[in-house]
Amino acid sequence: MITIKELNIVYKVINILFIKFSSFIFLYPMAILVSRSLGAQGYGIYGVVTAGAALLMVLATIGSDQMLVKNIACRYEKDKNSISKPISVTVALSLITTSLIILTLLITYFITTDIVWLYILMLIPLMMVRKIFISIARGMDRSVQAKFSEDIIQPAVCLLIISMNYFYWKVELWVIISALAFSYVVSCIYSTYLLRDQWHLLFSKFNFDEAKYWTILAVPFLGMAISNSIMTYADRVMLALLHSYSEAGLYLVAARNASLVMVCFGCMQFIMNPKVASIDSQDKDKIQSIALLHVTLLVVFGTVTTLILLFFSDFILSLFGKEFSDAKMAMIILIMFYYVMFFGGAPVQYLFMTGHEKVGIKIILASLVLNLLLNTLLIPIYGAVGAAVATGLSLLFKTILGSIIFYRKIGVNTDIFSILWARFFRRWDDL
Repeated sequence: MITIKELNIVYKVINILFIKFSSFIFLYPMAILVSRSLGAQGYGIYGVVTAGAALLMVLATIGSDQMLVKNIACRYEKDKNSISKPISVTVALSLITTSLIILTLLITYFITTDIVWLYILMLIPLMMVRKIFISIARGMDRSVQAKFSEDIIQPAVCLLIISMNYFYWKVELWVIISALAFSYVVSCIYSTYLLRDQWHLLFSKFNFDEAKYWTILAVPFLGMAISNSIMTYADRVMLALLHSYSEAGLYLVAARNASLVMVCFGCMQFIMNPKVASIDSQDKDKIQSIALLHVTLLVVFGTVTTLILLFFSDFILSLFGKEFSDAKMAMIILIMFYYVMFFGGAPVQYLFMTGHEKVGIKIILASLVLNLLLNTLLIPIYGAVGAAVATGLSLLFKTILGSIIFYRKIGVNTDIFSILWARFFRRWDDL
């Protein structure tokens, strides 16, 4: 029987999903305008630029976003003032790291005179501030408002600027990057408004010993963030290096469309991770209840989005332009791997939320090595299709291994098959 708390979680998940899917009203037209304006090769370059910015942003935030979510969620209900230390130290360290990255980008620009480095520099500080503010809001149980800032306000502003340029002027790469930068500014302003009552927590007295402690604590989360980012963006970068920018552009369109399935995974994680972090790791029943709800919602929503995407795949790709029709096979491969992965739940994220970060990072690193190895072997021969297979296999490997280890550590099943076996078939065996 589903409880009131679980109904509340489902309600929040539905709200997050609604916001995320609503964001595609802005994201998809923007992606279509950009791809049609730049073509396959230009879109591939754009993908590499945004990948570089995203990877550097992980370093700028020192991978602290998930750490903030966990520690704030654990402390917030007990003592709201106790969250000042992780927040203030994280903000200070992120500002220092971001400053070093900006200096490095400026030096690189003056050495290479490649304006791409300035484009990345425009995005890094804004992406860092927004990511930290959204993480703080998530930990304070303001996930819906944070998601609205991230997935509605930012893409809506960006689409508005790009659309105006598309219909009245020519859309070039510098226009797109400028639009992205300004949209991040607006999103940051809204995120600042969300935290208006806790603004003083950002400026608590800085203590070196506390900074050292939180830095050590953030290492596994930094490893997770870097590894996940490399796994997310390595395929398009390696496609550009080992094959061509055009093939990277095709794959970027395939991955963008397939990511509609992964929207379900991201939205569930957005809500479930703080819930798991707030539960005592010894309370197996509560964690098992969350895991069952999580994987059930994943399978249900994943089935719907998978069927829709497979049925309308030709139509969706045609929106991006005729030259992107060759991305169909890579798109279908990614969709199917994502869908199968959903049946395993989110065990690696649960490991991080229950104090087993060291084990979680080992799993992620193992899947990253597998991903890079498969990309190196498959991309030169099969191009975008090879990249899709490499990404899918490494994600599936991470989920299966994580599910096994999480059960050994906590005694809780995350995959739907083990949960159903434990709940129904064992009950019949006992009879």
